[in-house]
Amino acid sequence: MHKTLKELTLLDRFLFDQTMDCPEAHEAALQIIFGDPNLRLLTPAQTEKELRTAPWLRSIRLDVYALDQDLSVYSTEMQKECRNDLVSRELRDFLHYIERTDDVSAEQTESERIRKIHSYVQKIRTSEEMGVKYMQAWEEKALERLAGKEEGKAEGKAEGKAESVLELLEELGPVPEELRKKIMDEREMNTLKGWLKLAAKVSSVEDFCFLLDSKEKI
Repeated sequence: MHKTLKELTLLDRFLFDQTMDCPEAHEAALQIIFGDPNLRLLTPAQTEKELRTAPWLRSIRLDVYALDQDLSVYSTEMQKECRNDLVSRELRDFLHYIERTDDVSAEQTESERIRKIHSYVQKIRTSEEMGVKYMQAWEEKALERLAGKEEGKAEGKAEGKAESVLELLEELGPVPEELRKKIMDEREMNTLKGWLKLAAKVSSVEDFCFLLDSKEKI
């Protein structure tokens, strides 16, 4: 069961991205992190596109980019590991707030910047528009995972069929590397089924190549 919008914390990509899209919230976060109350951002935050190695795998980076008055580029990345080298009181309070993202942790801190960020979080959580946007984002991820699984199944079936073609041909003799690659790269199931039938009928690899070449020229 996925979280509701109100259950999200700043460790969750959607709430992190939407909160950091607010220039004042992003600026306040950077002021806390760098301990510089005079830091001012010149550009709106630009959320990085999600990076995946496969459609069904979750992204591990939550980056937001912006430029300050000194033309320094900031890449704000949310991480879920503890860092003992971050020692300022306000920053510790901020990390505590990020983990919980609730009214209690916002009220307990003396940081006005954290309270400012919390005010934007509350607006996002109670926004009907954001509720719809969050559901759409969740549904898109679910569809991506499903599509990825289906694609993986199709890839597996095609690879298995290609290997069957090669097994039949290898019983007839050595299979040229170029032909082997052509067969293993094919993903169209109907084509592979035709090649499997052809490999079962021919008496040599040379005959298979000749008939295959003849069919492709038709």
